[in-house]
Amino acid sequence: MQIEKQVLIPQVRIHVDYERAALFGVTPAAVNATLETMSNGRRVSQIIEGNRRFDVVMRLSDQDRSTTGLRDLLISTPTGHVPLHMLAEVEETDGPNQVQRENGRRRIAVYGNGDGRRDMAAIVGDSRRILAEVKLPQGYAAALEGTFQAQEEAMLTIGGLSLVSLG
Repeated sequence: MQIEKQVLIPQVRIHVDYERAALFGVTPAAVNATLETMSNGRRVSQIIEGNRRFDVVMRLSDQDRSTTGLRDLLISTPTGHVPLHMLAEVEETDGPNQVQRENGRRRIAVYGNGDGRRDMAAIVGDSRRILAEVKLPQGYAAALEGTFQAQEEAMLTIGGLSLVSLG
C-alpha cells in the first residue's frame, strides 16, 4: 500500500478570531480581503512603453510578509486602524506544498495492489466491508477506484449488451 506523497513546506497560517473581529466592527471576509490585497498585490496603474504594457503592482515588502510583519499589519476598521494580531492569530507552521482536487473536492490517493495470492474481487470485497464499518468525519468520503472499478463497469456493460442481444 502506498499513500500519495505529501511534501510539507513552511507557511504562515492566519486564523481570524470572529469574536474579536466583531468587537472592532470588521468581518473576517474584510480581514481576508485586506491580507490578500497586501500579500498578492493590487494593480494600481500601468506603464506604457511603446507597444509593451507593464502593470504597476502595490504589495507588502518581503520583510512585511513575514510572521512578525503580518502581525503588525494595520487593518482598517470603522473605528480606525488596528494591528492584525488584535483580530487574528498569526503562526508559522508546515502545510502541504500542493492540494490535489477532483470534482471541486480535496483528495488524497491511497494506492494498493494485490500480492497475487488472493483474487482482486476478494480484496475489494474486504476493502468495501472495512470502509462500511469505519465512521468517517463529516465531509470525508472514501471511494474505491482504478482498474477494478473499470473492470466492474465493463462487466456490467457486457452483461447488459448480452441481455439485449439475447432479447
